[in-house]
Amino acid sequence: MIGTMRHLVGVVMLAGAVLTLVGCQAGEQRQPAVGEPFDASTINTRDDITQVNSFCVTPPWLRDEGRVVGFRARAYLVSAATGRGVFVPGDILVTVHKCVADRSGVVTRVPVHEWTLDEKAAMGFRVTKRTLMGYSYGLILRWPDELNLMGEVIEITIKYRRTDGVIIPSPPKQFRVE
Repeated sequence: MIGTMRHLVGVVMLAGAVLTLVGCQAGEQRQPAVGEPFDASTINTRDDITQVNSFCVTPPWLRDEGRVVGFRARAYLVSAATGRGVFVPGDILVTVHKCVADRSGVVTRVPVHEWTLDEKAAMGFRVTKRTLMGYSYGLILRWPDELNLMGEVIEITIKYRRTDGVIIPSPPKQFRVE
């Protein structure tokens, strides 16, 4: 009887350990539910980015006393493994180009400002509610005060520089600053 009881307790303990480990492979973590708030600093990063998707509200402008001084954008850096947005260890590069047309109508893109956000700087832009598309960065970026882009056509491009040096760009978004 005592031997059978010990065996039963051993089987129950082993089953509990197995159930605890099911689905928890090395490096995996529980993802918060869609819409559930979470502490962004607790989410692991991934560097297998193959696509950058950016979205801007319309209008995307940040204003200071009526003057446009920057913009807002959402960026999803898509993992090859998950197919969803993830947080990253490399640099997020954001560039604003002014679109200048010559007399013949040929448009040249002239870079006017770039932000480089390393992992630590980008931490402050992590959105703390996951969507169906995954994790994202809510960028709120202000360009230098001396940069006046009012009335100009600009393009905003968000890129990710993986730790192996490969740069993955988003398609550019074009706006007239108004």
